[in-house]
This record gives sequence, C-alpha cells and structure tokens, in this order.
Amino acid sequence: MNTKTNFLLPHKFQIAGWWGLLASAAIFAILLCTKIYVPQLYTPPILLVTIPFLISLLLICISCEKIDDEYINALRSRII
Repeated sequence: MNTKTNFLLPHKFQIAGWWGLLASAAIFAILLCTKIYVPQLYTPPILLVTIPFLISLLLICISCEKIDDEYINALRSRII
C-alpha cells in the first residue's frame, strides 16, 4: 500500500516567498538604521519584521520547484 501524499505548495508560493523575503529584509535594514520605536505596540519593530521574514522563508522551503525530478521529490519526502 503506497499512498503518496504531496505536502508541497505550488511554485507561485515560492515566488511570493522570495518577494516577502526581499521586502522583510529591506524593512529590517531600514529599521536597524533609523531606531524607530512604536510605543502603542510595546514591542520593538525589529521583532515585528521577523514574523513575515519567517513566514516567507517557510513559503520558500515548502513550495515545489518549477521542474522537480524524482531525486528532489525523494529528498523532500524523506525530510517531511
């Protein structure tokens, strides 16, 4: 009984993840240079940037490539 489940997202999510990663990194660099503090949130803005950064990294990791071969599928299935 071989049930093959595919936990990977489509390639579109990887592109969205790269754009999110780029935007998060740019905002992170700007916030490091300006030292802005938001008193209403009681958290430093750097902490608020890390959540989208980690979500975009997750999107990049769990989305499939445009052209996947059997070797990549086997590696990812062993990891999951």
